[in-house]
Amino acid sequence: VLELVLIALNDLELGKDLLKSFYVVTPTSFEEMNDFVKIPAKCTWRTLIVRYGINVDMYYGNLKECVFAFKSYFPNVKVVIMGCRRNDPGCQNLCILSHTNNGWPDFLRLNPILEWTYDEVWDFILSRRISYPILYDNGYTSIGDKLSTTKNPFLLTSD
Repeated sequence: VLELVLIALNDLELGKDLLKSFYVVTPTSFEEMNDFVKIPAKCTWRTLIVRYGINVDMYYGNLKECVFAFKSYFPNVKVVIMGCRRNDPGCQNLCILSHTNNGWPDFLRLNPILEWTYDEVWDFILSRRISYPILYDNGYTSIGDKLSTTKNPFLLTSD
């Protein structure tokens, strides 16, 4: 999704400085995801890292609390761009554009790939040679945290 956003910003002749990116590390995050985002071994809360030439703010702890912290640091952010697909767990009732649920900070959630198929996602990733976390090669098709994510049984092979 980040790749799509960067393409759109380039097409609209807008700079990457419009983006405020953040990543939440929870106690149940996959280490492989943390490694992929290149979290330093000992970094402090709100450590900035650089990927794709943009800054990514790091938040540690409970997802909801971290989203509230992000909103408190950047109160003018109005839209959060997400990578949910309709077939992802818990995403069946999402809309491409909707407000956050009650109890969450007020954002518009934009889901640009909501109607993409699994094949369309991978065609895009492979055709653009986008790097991705090793977890996908290990049988996962949607990655949340260790408590809610399981390997896709349809990807199992006998060897």
